[in-house]
Amino acid sequence: MILRLASVLGRHDPVSFVLRFTRSYNPDAWRTLESLGIGRLAVQAGREREFANIYRASDAARRLSDEEFGELLKFVQAAFSMALAWHATERSRTHKA
Repeated sequence: MILRLASVLGRHDPVSFVLRFTRSYNPDAWRTLESLGIGRLAVQAGREREFANIYRASDAARRLSDEEFGELLKFVQAAFSMALAWHATERSRTHKA
């Protein structure tokens, strides 16, 4: 419970650390999680938390009004879509080479 509260209230997620630690230092446990399908869910949760940490690390972002945050969120969504398109293009370019 303390670990989850720390991840919600803190700027950095200890769960992501535990996941990376398990993958690196206890591969048997990680393989078991993967075989149960839990590993992929844990990875996705960790990625979402890392994305949220970008917001948490910015005091200026937390001071935005709802309207300002909405405008910023639209920009971030567009930038994320553009980054995914760029990644797909780069990936296809490197696979053709």
